[in-house]
Amino acid sequence: MALLVALTGCGDASGTDAGAGADEAEASSGDTETETTDTETTDTDATTSTTGVGEQRPERLVVTADWRAHRLSLVDHAALLAGAQTREDALWKTIELPGHEPGPLEVELTPDGTRALVAVAPGFFGGPVGSLVGAPIGSVPETGSLLVVELDTGTVLADIQTTELPMGIAVEPDGSAAWTANFGGESVPGFSVDRVDLQDFSVTAYETAERPEQIDIEATGQRLIVSCAAGQAGAVAFLDDPQGGLHTTFYLAGDPSWIFFLDDFERRAVVVRSFGGNGDSGNYTLLDVSYPIDADTLAVEDLDGIPYAGAKGLAEDEIVVTALVGAGVQVSRYHIDNGVLLQSITIPVSGFPLGVSVDAQSRTALVPLPGANALAVVDFDAGEARVLPWQDEPGPTYLALEGASP
Repeated sequence: MALLVALTGCGDASGTDAGAGADEAEASSGDTETETTDTETTDTDATTSTTGVGEQRPERLVVTADWRAHRLSLVDHAALLAGAQTREDALWKTIELPGHEPGPLEVELTPDGTRALVAVAPGFFGGPVGSLVGAPIGSVPETGSLLVVELDTGTVLADIQTTELPMGIAVEPDGSAAWTANFGGESVPGFSVDRVDLQDFSVTAYETAERPEQIDIEATGQRLIVSCAAGQAGAVAFLDDPQGGLHTTFYLAGDPSWIFFLDDFERRAVVVRSFGGNGDSGNYTLLDVSYPIDADTLAVEDLDGIPYAGAKGLAEDEIVVTALVGAGVQVSRYHIDNGVLLQSITIPVSGFPLGVSVDAQSRTALVPLPGANALAVVDFDAGEARVLPWQDEPGPTYLALEGASP
């Protein structure tokens, strides 16, 4: 998040020159090495409490990573859509994680909805960017791991030490493994992604460019894509041969943040760039990743504000992007083929939109807003957003919606 760090007047948290060129991005990746370690399952101090939306598990869960509150909130998606005004109105269960500093930063679910993969880490909130969400420098421990949590019981099945501190998470479509983008901490940057076997919890590491941040896997399970913020680069690899691809990066310029496949069978992916390199505008870039070692740029679009998170939209030809704009957060729909803005809804609070989950069926989006310490429910048909107060500490930072497309 080079631009956001610059806004605080503290420079690039990674220590990397924002003007680095393609040759530097290539050089930072180096050769790929693979290393496998075993991780034991662990007994934990996680506690579970059930609240007033019923003893039975809701038909569809939303799981929020409540970061500095050190917990996961398991929320009834239907209650959120029906008009809940507070976290408690929609809460089914809380999984407390008091022994896991600095708290859950990002979370993803296995395809069967039984487990959560939780990145416990500071991410870029451990540096100057943390001041934007109420976490000043020095207040966030530079520790962390990847947790495997059984949702119905609240049991932490494994506490896994990734190669460097994790941030983004992606789960293979068959649920056999999870991948982490190891961003690292403020003082020790990451240079790897890890594949975590979800049967024996063994870890295999693959080298990348500097500060891998977000990660995604094709719905077919064939390809993986990762953004590397300090390296201003991206990397695509075949899952059956990641070593052959992840060390080969392509230059993205600016500050590559969110990255995801469109899964439209045209081998296209989108990267949201918080600082796009064209003046002060942020961008998104549409990529052709048919050939992982030679990704082609199909289009580059200028966006208002400072964009970060992105997702597939309400239709196959749409994407949704969040952005900090003035004192609010904009959630915007774009036509992916021509960059036309289809709709923009302003959330009238100032928070950092680290994630967004779009549900095409209900035509809504959920946006966690650390800093405002709230969750926004965005109704595209009504053209408005409802903001639910969530906690006193910084968070929620991220959420996962059960049954959402990968």
